[in-house]
Amino acid sequence: MNEKTQSIYVRVTRQEKIKIEQIAAKCGLSISEYLRKRALGFALQTVQSSAFYDFSKSLGELLNQDLSEEFETTALMLFDQMQKQLLTLNKESITKIKQGLED
Repeated sequence: MNEKTQSIYVRVTRQEKIKIEQIAAKCGLSISEYLRKRALGFALQTVQSSAFYDFSKSLGELLNQDLSEEFETTALMLFDQMQKQLLTLNKESITKIKQGLED
């Protein structure tokens, strides 16, 4: 993973900051991660928090069982991929969605 060593400072109004904080929280991201993804062209979506957290809790309970290290590693990688898919649509996905709407 690339180390983040550069900063960009942006001035916003109090109301803008509150709105950005609320949207970032709904997406399950820090403000920095939310702004970075939006600036790089990603469209973000919120998830039903109860559904996502129920799933997360169930997965956590499963992983607390006595499982092989390989299974646990695979399950955690799958969970991370699913979280990314639920929270982030990449540019390619957005293009496909737009094309589908235009057809």
